[in-house]
Amino acid sequence: MTARPFRPNSPAALQRWLIIKKGSAMRYPVSFLVLAALAAPSLSSPHIAKMAPPMVGGYSDAPADASARKAAQFALPRLKRGKARIRSLDRVERQVVAGTNYRIEMTLTDGSHWKVVVWQRLDGRYQLTRSERIAAAVSQANYVVSGRVTYRERMALPAGSVVKVQLLDVSRADAPAIMLASQRIVTHGEQVPIAFTLTIPRNRLPGPSRNSVSARIETASGQLLWITDTISTAEPDGHGNRIEMGDLVLVRAR
Repeated sequence: MTARPFRPNSPAALQRWLIIKKGSAMRYPVSFLVLAALAAPSLSSPHIAKMAPPMVGGYSDAPADASARKAAQFALPRLKRGKARIRSLDRVERQVVAGTNYRIEMTLTDGSHWKVVVWQRLDGRYQLTRSERIAAAVSQANYVVSGRVTYRERMALPAGSVVKVQLLDVSRADAPAIMLASQRIVTHGEQVPIAFTLTIPRNRLPGPSRNSVSARIETASGQLLWITDTISTAEPDGHGNRIEMGDLVLVRAR
């Protein structure tokens, strides 16, 4: 009959086992250390449970979608900025670990700029693993166009609705508009106003009278619910790379 190996399942069990085996362990120190090392990882250790997730892949650029905004909103109160809210997500990167890491650069309504790393565990819980205040993210090559999509009626937005925002070149009257940048946001119970961020190279942005930011909200199946009915142009103010659009007010589709 083959003897079954002993596997301690608690610190107390391991201690009793070590006392019993003390004599043989002293005669065979190498074997003792190997056995102890093999047994130790199976124990429930608070220190091990709090270790950071293993890094299994590099960061890659990601959209400022609902999941990224949720991670940013988790980090916001932990920055201790009082009543400041998130004005825009300037850059989002994602890394698959034991869950997902979100590395986010964002601007708050008090004018401060932050870089945070939020770990979303496999069970869905969040943990802020890093936060630092950074200088304004001024890129001489790009404009960052940000704002919010909303409507006046007191109607709940169905879960799974899709918000689509586009920056269009409308300079040619006799030709279809050219899409310069876009963002697609899938909602998961969020309600208006919903923030958006578009990035466009400076040399591709037409003059103020020749561009338009439009938005629409559709159901998950593609039915149009809300749409912009006015022209909203992205107008640089000459100070930095940010263009703040404010609220884009949508009207109900007929």
